[in-house]
Amino acid sequence: MLHPLDPLNPSEISAASSIVRANDSRNWIFNTISLLEPPKYEVLEKTKENTLDSIERRAVCMLIDKFNGKKYEAIVNLSHRKMEALSEITDPEAHLNLSSEDCLDAERIILADEEVKRRCALLGFMDMSLVVADAWYEFLQILNLKLESELTSFYFQAYWVH
Repeated sequence: MLHPLDPLNPSEISAASSIVRANDSRNWIFNTISLLEPPKYEVLEKTKENTLDSIERRAVCMLIDKFNGKKYEAIVNLSHRKMEALSEITDPEAHLNLSSEDCLDAERIILADEEVKRRCALLGFMDMSLVVADAWYEFLQILNLKLESELTSFYFQAYWVH
């Protein structure tokens, strides 16, 4: 038996993505699928009653529409196998997690950029194979350049590898 606060297992993650796809035919990028924790008061109450297994398991899915790059949040009830909510994330300051692939792509693009090479050279970084670029959503100070992609904006910082 799963505890209500246990992370989602692989079958629950698969179920969550299947439920979203069954309820909305858009071509989604699943940024994250994670447990939507039940309210603390409910866990405490059910613990006292020894009925933890009656707490429904839910997942929150952070999604990107491949067609237009818009971000969405879906709430999936795994206990009843249904999607309870799907809402667009309209806050311009809200950012989804960067995947490893996003970071590697950003680094490749950043280090190939002529303006980045020029600014690195001004700082004495002549060998670009020794420069690492980290993609971040927040401000970074060394080069402070902005990279626009079709899905989001990245800020980056370049490091010299000694």
